Amino acid sequence: MERERKTAGFTLTELLVVLTIIGLLITAALASLSSARARARDSRRVGEVNTLTKALALYLSIRDQYPQTGGALPGVVVNGTDTVSNDLAEISLLQGNLIDPADGLTISGEPLAFHYYYFSLDGNEYAITYCLETNSILGQSSGCGNTLTGKERD
Repeated sequence: MERERKTAGFTLTELLVVLTIIGLLITAALASLSSARARARDSRRVGEVNTLTKALALYLSIRDQYPQTGGALPGVVVNGTDTVSNDLAEISLLQGNLIDPADGLTISGEPLAFHYYYFSLDGNEYAITYCLETNSILGQSSGCGNTLTGKERD
């Protein structure tokens, strides 16, 4: 008697090919999602730095100078508990805390050192330095070399 050969089911090779393809698709999706999250954090950073510069312009119009930090560069970390945030909140120019969206995030167990730094030696001009994760913001680059400056009106 001849045995009938069962053809129902998949071979091991077919299963491995399908699992490999699924793995590649998941990897691509996660990479894309990670990149989108980094771009979103960069957009938020630029928005918060713009909020800070507007608050500083109003502070200048009220107090005739910018908040002073003294000391050396890069200045103070703007995190809601610093002197600059307190000066701006004292006259209701800044609502809430401006904290870098990557604050508390880690990569391979190492914390990201992304912060907003504010520096003004004498109150006549200031510099805000901040980091970006991507090159997605026109005119700015990834890394911590992004700086905005402001001067007292003439």
